[in-house]
Amino acid sequence: MTQTSLLAELRFDERVPNHLAPVWIKINRNARRYYLHRALAIIHPEGADRITKTSPTADLRKKTDTYFYLGEDAVYLRELKKVNPSDHWHMMIRVWAARILHPLLRLLPPGAKVD
Repeated sequence: MTQTSLLAELRFDERVPNHLAPVWIKINRNARRYYLHRALAIIHPEGADRITKTSPTADLRKKTDTYFYLGEDAVYLRELKKVNPSDHWHMMIRVWAARILHPLLRLLPPGAKVD
């Protein structure tokens, strides 16, 4: 269970769809967690039966934008490094690649196919 007051001014970044971790990691810094023997809600972002779906071959621009904007969230990256250094390393590889690709992809005309 999470108190809504822990959300404060935190919002999910619409520029990075399907990435809930930045908000949850920030909430977990101040949260007390309680175990319930019954699920109130089940949220799982993996698998074919999730609410939002992305293709494994999703558009390169969308992926680049996602990691570019995640790379701008210094608080999330710092907390991720604390709680899961391995995931942080993998995230930073994607962020670094996105920082290189993002300005280059902006040079292409809208609707141009990128393989």
